[in-house]
Amino acid sequence: IVSSALPVEGPSQVTLGLSRLFTTQFDGSPYANGNCNMAAGAMLFEVQTGRLVTGAQMRRWSRARTSGTNLMDLRRAFQAQRQWVQIAEDMRWGSFVAEVRKGRSAVVQGWYGNLRDNVLQAGFTTAHSVFVLGYSSHAKQGRGGFYVMDPLGLGGYDGAWWSRQELR
Repeated sequence: IVSSALPVEGPSQVTLGLSRLFTTQFDGSPYANGNCNMAAGAMLFEVQTGRLVTGAQMRRWSRARTSGTNLMDLRRAFQAQRQWVQIAEDMRWGSFVAEVRKGRSAVVQGWYGNLRDNVLQAGFTTAHSVFVLGYSSHAKQGRGGFYVMDPLGLGGYDGAWWSRQELR
């Protein structure tokens, strides 16, 4: 894990369907090809607040004007809506796993080229952000895994289980 953003505790009565929660970065906005961080942040924002937003809206709130964005841009977007996120750069793997196992979702930034499985865009090897919804010890044939929503998804995509090794 390169870095992650974790939400504070949100409302306890929000019910989400995964297909509704998924936000693609390809929303037709000017920076759609480089908006993975904001689209992943939009999913985190919905989990935290129950409000559906797009990556383009998150970008407007952040005032970012470059193709790629970072976690500080994401923080600005949350702050513009009076929401708070915890930013942890170079978070220890064990700490990250513990937080997600406790029920916290996260935006994770890393190098897409390091992934072997669950790659939605072959040949894409640069920095990329994904949304980690949660963890289940029953996933991946009982070896445990993370439910990850990759903003590169299109159409009926609504996420996939990633192993601990894949996410790390």
